Amino acid sequence: MPPEGDFAALMTQMENALAAYKTHYGVEISSPDDLTKASECYVLLSVEQIKAVIANFSSDLLLQYSSALSDILGLIGLADSPIAGLLQIPQNTREFLDNLRSALSVEFEYRKNAVREIYDGLQAISREDYDAFEENIINEYGSLQQYWDAIK
Repeated sequence: MPPEGDFAALMTQMENALAAYKTHYGVEISSPDDLTKASECYVLLSVEQIKAVIANFSSDLLLQYSSALSDILGLIGLADSPIAGLLQIPQNTREFLDNLRSALSVEFEYRKNAVREIYDGLQAISREDYDAFEENIINEYGSLQQYWDAIK
């Protein structure tokens, strides 16, 4: 006999929530155990705590919350992301260097995207403009070396 009434509505609501989770995070919760594990991970760290870790990032905070953050990244389909790699203790030098390279790559992409609008709006300096700028410095300071010495 199919579910009826309030129970049927709750079942539909749950099915919709699980489908939305899969769509949003790319991870399927397919058993009660998966749901329990996800619930336990989300209870470990509140949104405020996650924001605090990100806003006040330090090695101490990373150490304190690394296990919970790693679990959460796994639950949202980011277990293989460079950030998740930073939460794991490397087993050897190669793994450490790979994690470091990944971290630097993430940092580079973040910084590149943060200034993309400004950078894309810049125009190249013409050779004539550069030469004129250099000539103005020489006229004002006597030489490029004297300019350098003055601004040190």
